[in-house]
Amino acid sequence: INKVNIRKDKNDNEMAFIGLQDKTYQFDAVIFSKAWEANKDKFELGKVLLIEGKKSKGGFQILRANEIK
Repeated sequence: INKVNIRKDKNDNEMAFIGLQDKTYQFDAVIFSKAWEANKDKFELGKVLLIEGKKSKGGFQILRANEIK
């Protein structure tokens, strides 16, 4: 994890946009409010996490996170 930006959704719940990278690839992920509330203590800069989700459609490199381990 190389960045964490916390925002409010339209219902005033916290969600996050995080930056992820390894030695070969870098992209962003959206952590919606339900997943963020259940896992926000796991998100620290430099920490390694397993995040399962779906890549967004279109030209952006964004992962929609479903499960965080």
